[in-house]
Amino acid sequence: MKVIIHDLDPEEFLKAFPDLKNRDDVRIIAETEGPMNKCIGCFGCWIKTPMQCIIKDGYHDIPTRFGGEETIIISRCVYGGYSRFIKNIFDRNIGGGTPFFEIRDGELKHVMRKKKDKSSNLTVYMYGNNITDLEKEMMTGLYIANKANMGSDTAGELHFIKDVYEEVPL
Repeated sequence: MKVIIHDLDPEEFLKAFPDLKNRDDVRIIAETEGPMNKCIGCFGCWIKTPMQCIIKDGYHDIPTRFGGEETIIISRCVYGGYSRFIKNIFDRNIGGGTPFFEIRDGELKHVMRKKKDKSSNLTVYMYGNNITDLEKEMMTGLYIANKANMGSDTAGELHFIKDVYEEVPL
């Protein structure tokens, strides 16, 4: 399964990539279900309702939708990080892990609820016209951390682009 998570206008995105609309092997996560509320840190998704957020805003099941064999993230670069929507996706995905820890590759990580049976791929496209070198450096660190959280066998690349519709090969 290919999962595409983006912060672009959903209608413009599907106009630009019409072949993705009806594919069974592609899941698109975009702001199509209304505004996404931010994680309130209640940890209900860890303890009370595993994999389900208590906030019922259409994104309560992000841990079940996030990730696949190939995850592609398209985000505006905001101060060296993801846009508000993409950051919220990562925060609301915390229910995919447990409150317990393990050491993986020499780092302390949360134990994941779902065990991967295949290696995965995380590719991130950060767009913006004036991304500074400092923002690129900050985003590179964040990308490395995100990739490590997905497992040491996670492959992929981070790209800084100006035009999503011309530079992202979907």
